Amino acid sequence: MSDAPAPYPRPRIVAWAMFLFFLTSIASVMDRKIISLLVDPLRADLGISDVEVGILQGAAFAICYTLGSFPFGFWADRHRRSALIIAGLTLWSAATLASGFVTGFASLFLCRLLVGFGEASLSPAVVSMIADLAPRERRGRLMGLFLMGQSISNGLSISLVSAAWLERAGL
Repeated sequence: MSDAPAPYPRPRIVAWAMFLFFLTSIASVMDRKIISLLVDPLRADLGISDVEVGILQGAAFAICYTLGSFPFGFWADRHRRSALIIAGLTLWSAATLASGFVTGFASLFLCRLLVGFGEASLSPAVVSMIADLAPRERRGRLMGLFLMGQSISNGLSISLVSAAWLERAGL
């Protein structure tokens, strides 16, 4: 048995993994932020109050995101992280899709809880996987790329919703 570290994956595999991590980072933040850009249509369509909008934007997501992060980090240390990412992505995507069919505050609140819970799986698994992809001196760049997806997503969310509003207004 050797104490030598296992070799890191080939650059092509690292690039592919980082591309996928980058895309999932974008998707997670878009799912998280899109509700804040749709406040007026949600309020009008579902007849919800300002307090309920605030709960949907904050607490509904944050409760499960916060409570899920630690157990998912524990899972990521002991099990297949790729399976954790896939399960989380599936859950938050299904919950986002279901949000389009809700009929009131309670059902949208449940969807937002599930989005938060699903998204809580992403960062612990990705951070752990990045440690396996590259030596210490390259991990900061890889983490930067993953986190850059979140910044891009904020701008992309605003742009997409703005374009939809402009189209709807006939401009």
